[in-house]
Amino acid sequence: MIGRDDEIKLIETAIGKAYNILVTGPIGVGKHELLEEIKSRHINSFYLFEPTLSKNFLALFAKELGYYSVADKTKLVNEIEKRINDSDKTIFLFINNLQDITKQDIKIILRLAKTRKVIVIASCVDKLQSKELSWIFKEEVKLKPFEKKYAEQLILEKVKLDKNQLRQAWFKTKGMPLAISDFTNDLNHSREDFDQIKQHPCTEARRVDLFPIIGFIALAYMMLALRYIAILGDSRQLYIMAGASGFIMLSFIRLSGRRNKNGH
Repeated sequence: MIGRDDEIKLIETAIGKAYNILVTGPIGVGKHELLEEIKSRHINSFYLFEPTLSKNFLALFAKELGYYSVADKTKLVNEIEKRINDSDKTIFLFINNLQDITKQDIKIILRLAKTRKVIVIASCVDKLQSKELSWIFKEEVKLKPFEKKYAEQLILEKVKLDKNQLRQAWFKTKGMPLAISDFTNDLNHSREDFDQIKQHPCTEARRVDLFPIIGFIALAYMMLALRYIAILGDSRQLYIMAGASGFIMLSFIRLSGRRNKNGH
């Protein structure tokens, strides 16, 4: 995982001491990704994403353990607690956005944490407000935006940019992983759309040649002028306009031939 070696080492050391760990940082700094990375390194891991009223912690955790009925919650918690105590394995419980968890779920987490068989690794935006939960975390890892070299490395893994574009991408994303992900995704999509337009002949912009239209309009005006002069009966002006019309049409035909020869 790019740019998080120190944080991962700190978390793994805390896990070795059976500490519960709280990962804090602003929105978009990469807490979720860090929890996913740590989870991938440990078996017996249960992951709860975005705890809300619609996603009951007890129901999800029980389902992971193989319990599908949550009619009697007290009995269910007792069974889960007994199963954890009887196991010789440590269970890693990953919770993202801990600040959104309900009071009822807080009580369950506190109860499970007391078994000493459960290591809670959770993320939270800024400081955890719940005093009930805060005491169980013996290690806090504060995430910050990536340093420039790591941010640029992450950007270049996802999209090809020159030095000037890379500099602009750094200033735009400020080293925030979520901003980098959104920026590179948008850039890749825009490039794909551009490539599709280039490859599809029906979508190519076509230039309208106004030259024939202008020539036709000029000829129409000349014909109207000749008719008007003929009505007046002035033969001298008629000959002059007829000669001018012939000259203009001849010039137009020659010029049009040159344009076609040049590929315009």
